[in-house]
Amino acid sequence: MKSFFNSSVITDFHSALGQFLNYRLALQMSEPDKILYLAVPVDTFDSFFQERFTQEAVKLYQVKLVSYDPLQEVIVEWKE
Repeated sequence: MKSFFNSSVITDFHSALGQFLNYRLALQMSEPDKILYLAVPVDTFDSFFQERFTQEAVKLYQVKLVSYDPLQEVIVEWKE
């Protein structure tokens, strides 16, 4: 789960993507039947994750997403 609360959303995205790829590799090595999702706040999902660059990166790296509402602490949407 990433917060994306720093001043640079692209820096947060680079960090989250790198961590996601490393975690996914580790998970594939130890528990290959498990699926990893990147959880992002719904406001970030509705803005930054709708940009073409971000969508292409998510597609290229096959990132599965979950958007969540941090105030209500609920999942808003699952994106495969």
